[in-house]
Amino acid sequence: MKSLTFLGLLTISVCTGGVVEAQDLEPIALNSFAKAPDGIGTALVRDQQGRTLGIVSRVKLQTNGKLEQIDVLMPGGLHMVINAGCASYDTDAHRVIVNPTVMQKARRNEKSIRVIG
Repeated sequence: MKSLTFLGLLTISVCTGGVVEAQDLEPIALNSFAKAPDGIGTALVRDQQGRTLGIVSRVKLQTNGKLEQIDVLMPGGLHMVINAGCASYDTDAHRVIVNPTVMQKARRNEKSIRVIG
């Protein structure tokens, strides 16, 4: 009986030690969500250095309900369209994080329509 109790305690300690806290989770790629996360339509958009780029103004979905693109309203009224595979979403902080390559492409296409990714 003591060994069963010991094994039960051991199992519990292993299980509780392996629990991942919500704040430990990394941002999740937008294209990996089965459906658009709640509230993403009002999320802040930042680069990986933490600079705010704008806010999500529109979300485009695929026919199966997965995210395809987000439209970001930037300062000055500019819009940047980002493909879901080029950004991640931090559910706890309620923000979209854009990959650095997207920003490099945006800088190169500064005068054209901003379809990025």
